[in-house]
Amino acid sequence: MSEPVSPRVTMETDLLEVSRVLVRSWRRLLAGTLMGTLIGVVVVLVFPPRFDGRALVLIRTTQDPAAALASRAGPLAELAPSALGGSFKDELETELALLKSRAVAAAVVDSLRLQARMKSPARVAPLAYIDSVRTTGRFTPTTIVLTPGRNVVTGGAVWVRADAPATLRVKLVDRDDAIDDLIDHLDVKKQGGEVVRVAYEGRDSLSSAEVPNLAIATYLQRRRTVDRGINQRRFEFMSSASDSIARDLTAAVNRRRRIQDESGIPAMEPAVTALVEQVAELESKLGIQRAEEAALDSLLRVTVDPRQLATFPALLRSPLVNELVGQLAQLDLRRTTLVATVPATSPAVRALDASRDSIVVQLVPLARTYLRALATERRMLEQDLTVVRARLRALPGAGEALLLAESRLGKLAAIDNGMGAQVLQARLAALSEGGDVRLVDAAVPPRKVTFPRPLPTVAVAAVLGLLTALALVLLAPAPATRAGV
Repeated sequence: MSEPVSPRVTMETDLLEVSRVLVRSWRRLLAGTLMGTLIGVVVVLVFPPRFDGRALVLIRTTQDPAAALASRAGPLAELAPSALGGSFKDELETELALLKSRAVAAAVVDSLRLQARMKSPARVAPLAYIDSVRTTGRFTPTTIVLTPGRNVVTGGAVWVRADAPATLRVKLVDRDDAIDDLIDHLDVKKQGGEVVRVAYEGRDSLSSAEVPNLAIATYLQRRRTVDRGINQRRFEFMSSASDSIARDLTAAVNRRRRIQDESGIPAMEPAVTALVEQVAELESKLGIQRAEEAALDSLLRVTVDPRQLATFPALLRSPLVNELVGQLAQLDLRRTTLVATVPATSPAVRALDASRDSIVVQLVPLARTYLRALATERRMLEQDLTVVRARLRALPGAGEALLLAESRLGKLAAIDNGMGAQVLQARLAALSEGGDVRLVDAAVPPRKVTFPRPLPTVAVAAVLGLLTALALVLLAPAPATRAGV
């Protein structure tokens, strides 16, 4: 009876057999390693280099306490009721869509000359040598050679700087293709809380950092100009009016001092104070009435967009105008969000434009009706002022002028104080209206290629080639042994 074979002996026998097979197949293993190394070299030489640039931007879309609590809750906000997390999520998604919109991408493409992709010299930003690219229409991407100065190309022209190399080899694409390519390589996603990460995979180190930074800067600029709300426009109007009142106040102070110096009268008798104050009050009301009437009339004459009438403070006091302005704001927000995903000529966008235009048309008749009311009230004030001035003709000229100057000074000071409070309120409302958006970390040009990196790529390819050859050797059927051996 034979003794049982120990598992250890069997394992040692199998390892010995595997070692013999590997030794006999060393040529295959070497060939696999060399093949993997060759593939790695081909990848390094053929695949275009990729540089990654990343920037962080803080987007606080609202000052609502529930939204602020949802932003601090992080992933738990997804499990919260819709009243807590839904509003914040929708507003943040709107801001992300605007940040990656074609309008922002087009501005970046035009600024960084991304229609031209540098071939020789490689890994150089187009902005380093190309001053301007002007093309129209769609055309097939083509590789061309450029020289310093103006170069006529398909669909337009390219201007190259005078200090550029004698010849530049670039691949030129049309503007729409360049915008699509930038959007494909631009990644905008929520990093955590209210911080958004903007990343771009570029073909050169400089552009990979400039694209996220310029996209964020363009987005912030649009928020400060095109996307301003009603409160921001009201603040600008009130600031302008406050400056005008301040100038009138300074002029009134100087006039009173000049009258006192010339006449030597420090103040008027109390007997005529009430009458002169009535004149000053009527003049103040009439001045404000005329200024408001002239401003509205000028706005109706020169404005191109009737929506600017909604920024007139007097009209904003009307409940009907406030309701129309609220509807316009909702339609503008829906249109901006929709244009970020579909073309502006789509039926959905046209429907929103038609709804917005039907509301805008109603603003002009309301403004003209209010202008006629202002004119009627102004004529009544002028008649009252004429009557009161006739009663003051018997007063001494110098004394009358002094008292009028003092009364006007007091009225302007009161108006200036009230105007300052209104400007402050409008400023606070404008600050809280659009949220808080600012750059946290700007992208910096990377020092190394993200992919393909020469040594790691070749090393990984060689190891994969060796492992593939090893698997083929071990899985291959064993050769048949000769009989009797």
